[in-house]
Amino acid sequence: REYRDLADQLSDYVVKLLDRIRTQKELELVLNKTGKPHQEKFESLARFKLALNYKEKKFVAHASCQQRVVRAWYSRIGTIE
Repeated sequence: REYRDLADQLSDYVVKLLDRIRTQKELELVLNKTGKPHQEKFESLARFKLALNYKEKKFVAHASCQQRVVRAWYSRIGTIE
């Protein structure tokens, strides 16, 4: 029970973090950071993909995440043509 409560609190925390993001650069840092905290390692939508794997619905459904996914989607459509 305590573990579940802690997991729920963490889910709420990351959504609040997304609420405070003001620039695209900040959003990219949050969504693309991967690896250990001290590493400067980034991969396109790494944390978004991780959130999908862990079924973090609030994070995935957040407007900022959705906006970034749509932008990625449309940028790839342009490369197909």
